[in-house]
Amino acid sequence: MRENFNLVHDLTERGIFLHTLGDKLAVDTSVPWPGTNMAIALLAMFAQTERIYMLERAAGACVVKQACGLPTGRPAKLNAGTRAGAAQRIRTERSRAGRR
Repeated sequence: MRENFNLVHDLTERGIFLHTLGDKLAVDTSVPWPGTNMAIALLAMFAQTERIYMLERAAGACVVKQACGLPTGRPAKLNAGTRAGAAQRIRTERSRAGRR
C-alpha cells in the first residue's frame, strides 16, 4: 500500500497525473482530495486480493495436473537437441577462452 502511495506521489511531483476513465471508483490525482487517496488504497487492496487468489488458483491447477500425471509449469522453449547444441557451444567457447 505504501509503495502505491509513494509511486503516485512521485509521479504527481513530476507532473504526471493518474485518471481513471471507466471505473465507478474515480481517481484523478491532478485534483488533490482525500477521496483520491481512499480510491488508490481500495484499488491497491483489490489488486493484492486478486494476486492472492490468482496464486491459489495456480497452485490448485498444479496439484490437479500432478494428480493426472500431466506436466506442470511453463513448456520448454528449446527441445533436447537445441539444448544439447547450445551446451556444446558454451563448452567450446569456455575451452577457447582457457587457451588464451
